[in-house]
Amino acid sequence: MVILFHLKLKTITMKKKFYALCATIVCLSLCFTSKADSGVTNTVCFNDGFYNWKITYTDAGDGMYSASGSLNVDGVDWRVSGWGKFANHAGTVEFHAANPNADGCNSGYTDSFTYYGTAQITGNGQNTTFTGSGDWVSYCGGGVYSTGTWGAYGPCNNSLKSLPYGPAKHNATTDKKSSNSVCFNDGFYNWKITYTDQGSGNYSVTGSLNVDGVDWRVYGWGDFANHSGTVELHAANPNPDGCNSYSDSFTYYGTAQITGNGQKTTFMGSGNWTSYCFGGVLFTGTWAAYGPCSNSLKSVPYGPAKHANVFSMQVSPNPLKNTSTLSYKLLKESQVKITIYNYMQQQVKVVVNKKENAGSHSYVVDGSSLINGSYRVVAIVDGKSYSYALQVAK
Repeated sequence: MVILFHLKLKTITMKKKFYALCATIVCLSLCFTSKADSGVTNTVCFNDGFYNWKITYTDAGDGMYSASGSLNVDGVDWRVSGWGKFANHAGTVEFHAANPNADGCNSGYTDSFTYYGTAQITGNGQNTTFTGSGDWVSYCGGGVYSTGTWGAYGPCNNSLKSLPYGPAKHNATTDKKSSNSVCFNDGFYNWKITYTDQGSGNYSVTGSLNVDGVDWRVYGWGDFANHSGTVELHAANPNPDGCNSYSDSFTYYGTAQITGNGQKTTFMGSGNWTSYCFGGVLFTGTWAAYGPCSNSLKSVPYGPAKHANVFSMQVSPNPLKNTSTLSYKLLKESQVKITIYNYMQQQVKVVVNKKENAGSHSYVVDGSSLINGSYRVVAIVDGKSYSYALQVAK
């Protein structure tokens, strides 16, 4: 929704001490509203039972946000970056924490770790609260070291002590989990993933796929037995724009088989995919992936990460004299409202306002009540707006 080929993260058992510390009360120092203007920033403070986090959110509009800040690990500030998507104060979150003194985990600290999950922000001003939970993955030397779960709550806890384990620290007696990398393509894109054995047939995966020169993050999970089983892969667009150019994210569901190791590792899989815009389903389809990657593979003008124009419309003749025909094509069933406005931005005619099936549609526009001049035809399709110029010349 990176390729983090998340083969069903198996929750690592946490000590009772962690669960007790996770049950702390909420306190945030910001005013967070779902209708905040783009560019507005707010600061929050919370802890996850391991560390205190101080995060500044920046509203990017349309429910999207970016995050920056820090957390303190044994007196050292780790830089935090992140992003996510909120609707009605609840949605997905992703935080990346980077060790400023990364050394491949030789000193007892991981090089970095990532939180994936969901969160909810409620209230205003001093009464704003934050809760969140999900999974974490820690890394050493670029490979997955360990995984676990997190539960974060405000306020920051001044008495919180850094524990001898967790996503930023590791137990020296714990062996690094075995991981392997594989490259494959699905006819659309080349995927490069690292999958990590979590034991009992479960795997987690991280990686990326390249779409027209831009790397999309991927995460996923699955349950394998004898190297074969179910998979679920989520690919996230780093520059989501509501599908004006590319889908915001897409997900692969299906089955796969991984064989071999090292440079001889191969991957085969197939199943269904779903692409998303603003959290809603855009299209669905099927996928079939094979290794190795193809250096000659070209990004095609369609597929789960790309789409044809969701809506296209024509008005003919234009300029309008007596009547014109307004025609358009829908790639899927959509709620459509098409309105004509004059130069003063006043509504003068509603052409259509209803849910319509996928396919071609046309309506006759009677211009008898319109005076000569410039008009705008505004189509709102599933909440997205498209504007066209119309001239009336009798």
